[in-house]
Amino acid sequence: MIRNALCLPLFVTLAAIAVDPGLGRSAEAPATEPAGSSTAPAATQPVVIETLGSGLIQFKVPAGWSKSDKTATPTQVGYASADRQGALAIELLPADATVGPNMAVAVVKKLRADLKAAGSSVVLQPKIEKDPRFDVVIHERWKDGERVADQLHIYRRVGSRIVMMTVKSLAEKPEQAEAIHNVGREMLASARAGRAKK
Repeated sequence: MIRNALCLPLFVTLAAIAVDPGLGRSAEAPATEPAGSSTAPAATQPVVIETLGSGLIQFKVPAGWSKSDKTATPTQVGYASADRQGALAIELLPADATVGPNMAVAVVKKLRADLKAAGSSVVLQPKIEKDPRFDVVIHERWKDGERVADQLHIYRRVGSRIVMMTVKSLAEKPEQAEAIHNVGREMLASARAGRAKK
């Protein structure tokens, strides 16, 4: 489900990724989580590279995360952690998409309006956070049943295009949620411009 052009696969897509029983192959790239966490990579697994936009963007897939073929499109793909406590959605935004302070403020406003319209019990109102690796980072938390959904929306310019990462954690402990968020951060940081296949 698309909430708007700059704030894409938030609730429905990530929920579908997290519960999709038909998830495809297990991803096999190094990640940065502590040993013993559900998101930690197995030792010496080969790096798996995926693409968006027919090769326009290349990125490393985190180890131990399963691809959701159910939600994949040429410009978007999602992954779920083995314990289904984390979901990632990476998307190549349209060629005319821009990123910057005005866009960030507009996305925060839209996210807040969506949470209010949904009647969500908000734990952390959507807010802009700083990370020098990315153009925009927005963080929010809300009650999802008995659990807290802890979600990041991260935007990064890669070559001439904007790539967005949405990372959702349903983990109980803050350090587990942060480990899941770090998987998404590293995945987006790994993105590189490629050449579109003809």
